[in-house]
Amino acid sequence: MPADLDDARVGSFISALEDSALAACALRENNKHTGAWVITWIVDSKPDHAALAQSLPAHVAEILPLDKGIWEIEDVPDINWLEHSYRQFQPFNVGSFFIYGSHHKDPPPAGLISLQIDAATAFGSGEHGTTAGCLRALLQLAGENVAPRAILDMGTGSGILAIAAAKLWPCPVLAVDMDAEAVRVGAHHAAINGVSARIACHEGSDFDTDVIKARRPFDLILANILKEPLITLAPGLADALSSGGHAILSGLLVEQESEILECYAGEGLNKQARFEADGWVALLLRKSS
Repeated sequence: MPADLDDARVGSFISALEDSALAACALRENNKHTGAWVITWIVDSKPDHAALAQSLPAHVAEILPLDKGIWEIEDVPDINWLEHSYRQFQPFNVGSFFIYGSHHKDPPPAGLISLQIDAATAFGSGEHGTTAGCLRALLQLAGENVAPRAILDMGTGSGILAIAAAKLWPCPVLAVDMDAEAVRVGAHHAAINGVSARIACHEGSDFDTDVIKARRPFDLILANILKEPLITLAPGLADALSSGGHAILSGLLVEQESEILECYAGEGLNKQARFEADGWVALLLRKSS
C-alpha cells in the first residue's frame, strides 16, 4: 500500500476482513517509517476470489483493487514458528552490547556486555532503532561516569533495557509494564541474564502505580514507548525523577522529536543527546538541578 497513508487509514484497512481473519497486522517495508505499507491477514482456509471482492469495503477496493496484482494469497507453512523466529534472530552488537538468543550456542565474545534476549511475546530484541538508540544512550551515560542509585524502566517489554542498565550499574532496577505477559517475559530474561536479584518486575500503567510511588525518586528513567503515552506521562515522569537525574525516551519518529522536547522542557527536562536510526530517535534528557 502507499507509504503516505496515515495510521488511521491503515487501521481501517486492517479491519476490512475482521469477520473472516484469524489475525492481521500492518508493517512498513524494511521496518522503515517511509516504507510502503504491507498488510497481512491470516485466515483458516483459502479465500474465494469472488467472495473476497464482494466483501471488501469500497474505500479498500479503491486503494487495493483485486485485479491489479497487489494481493498475494499464500499457504502458511506448517512449521514451529517460535523456533523459526529464533533462527532468524542472529547475534549482533549495539556498541559494546552483544545481543543473542538462547539458540546461539557459542560463548559471548570476551570484553562485551552480553544480553540474552529471545524474540518472543514482548517487544524489544534490540534490533529496532528505538531500542538500539536507548542502548546507545545508556552506554553514553556509563561512559560519562554517571552513577544512578535507582533506575526505572517504564514500559519494559522484553526487559532488555532494564537488564542492560543492571549490567552497567550495581543499583536496583524497577521494570514496569501494563501487560502481564511482558512482566512475565521481563522476569524470565532477567533470570537467564543473571540479574534477577536486582530487577523487580511489576505490572503498572502510570506513575501512580504503588511500587513506583514507594521507590521514587529515580536517578534514571527509561521509557521506550510511543509519542502520545510519553506526552501523557510527562508530568508523572518528571515528578518521579530526581533533581539532576536523566531520562531516556524513545518509540519516536524523527518528526515527533520537537514536540516531545517541547513537552518535557516544560517539565524541566532538557536534551543532552539524541540517537537516530532508520527514521526513529531516542532522546537523552536531564532534569535541571
